[in-house]
Amino acid sequence: MSAIVPAVVFELHIARSKFVDAYNAADSAVRARLQAFSLPEKTTMGDNLASLLKVAAGPQYAKSAKKRIDALVLEIRDFQPLRCDVVHGRMSVMSIDGVVTAMFANVQKSSKIGRYGLMLTLDEIQRSTDRMNAIADELKKIKISVSIEPPATQG
Repeated sequence: MSAIVPAVVFELHIARSKFVDAYNAADSAVRARLQAFSLPEKTTMGDNLASLLKVAAGPQYAKSAKKRIDALVLEIRDFQPLRCDVVHGRMSVMSIDGVVTAMFANVQKSSKIGRYGLMLTLDEIQRSTDRMNAIADELKKIKISVSIEPPATQG
């Protein structure tokens, strides 16, 4: 087993922070989309993603724009478990087969004996960060014509 250099540990902490920032950028882009559709923002990202998926295509919301936004929303959903582990998990750094890896042990995923962990290399964290930033940028760029009236509430 090789020694883990403190600079590499620091680099993993920085990468973790950048991933959280990128996820936040995607969250902000989702909220901006909701505002463009005149829809209320919810507390959780999951609820906001569900709200975006429910918006129907129509004269003000082209089918092509809906298709692209829905695809991005589903991709963000795929990142939610990763985000949960990175944010709520304690990060430990280890070397596995000579590759320095961060392991995130999420307290929400404990068993009676031991813990479950998500293991990510620096490259995997950086690629995830890059993808989240790209999703955020693309969500901001997709054009819709005008605000869409929110569905009438029953009451």
